[in-house]
Amino acid sequence: MAVQYIMPTETYPGYYNQLPEISKFVASVARKAGAERSDIYELQLAVDEAFTNIIEHGYGGEGKGEIVCICEVVDNRFRIILRDWGKAFSPEDIPTPDFNVPLEELKIRG
Repeated sequence: MAVQYIMPTETYPGYYNQLPEISKFVASVARKAGAERSDIYELQLAVDEAFTNIIEHGYGGEGKGEIVCICEVVDNRFRIILRDWGKAFSPEDIPTPDFNVPLEELKIRG
């Protein structure tokens, strides 16, 4: 996997009000990389969710750290990396949901 093109990198303070800024940045860079409009929307949505999760779960709230957005083209694919210094997350630590529980009793998770 060879990086073919490293694009601009931006650093954002960990505040929710930075979501429009990182969204604009991702759209701009993705457009320059030749992404389609529908793909750009999906990228923005994914970055919005990841950025929010970093603030909420990684840092435990706003204003506790920075988030670096790195964009690059690798093997002719556009890749976005969000780098933070918050608490690590391991998907293996999430309990497997019990699908036999009635919907009304399920814990709400985002």
